[in-house]
Amino acid sequence: MDYAEEIIKILKTHMLEDIEIKLEVPPDKNLGDFAFPCFLRAKSWKKSPQLIAHDLAAKLNGQHNNIIEKVVAAGPYVNFFLHKKNMAVHILSKIYEQSENEKFGSQKQEQKIMIEFSSPNTNKPLHLGHVRNISLGDSMSRIFSFLGNYVVKVC
Repeated sequence: MDYAEEIIKILKTHMLEDIEIKLEVPPDKNLGDFAFPCFLRAKSWKKSPQLIAHDLAAKLNGQHNNIIEKVVAAGPYVNFFLHKKNMAVHILSKIYEQSENEKFGSQKQEQKIMIEFSSPNTNKPLHLGHVRNISLGDSMSRIFSFLGNYVVKVC
């Protein structure tokens, strides 16, 4: 499901003009998941962008669905907050429906890959940095092996 397209459809039902609607991603996640700028509507609607944003947010806020949690006017923008729980359920259900080939790619690249990472040294004690590198190297080698590659571990 394309969440931006769904929001655009909802916006088009409340717009009187048939003009292109573009959503933006706010610079701060506290401002929402998507933002709709109202600058272009100000001239044709003969209202300030802030007032247009406030009016649109008031109309859309009462019409919550399984996609939008809340709609907030912030200056000349209408900010949309998505239902995170519903979004996670939708994404996870799509993942569970897929076969392994769809999840991880059907074209396995049978390449020879060498991964170099540290191993425990008997002459000095292990510290957190060593454990991190050992874990990352081993994890990467297992992932590449799962994807059908021949992995050479250099420890």
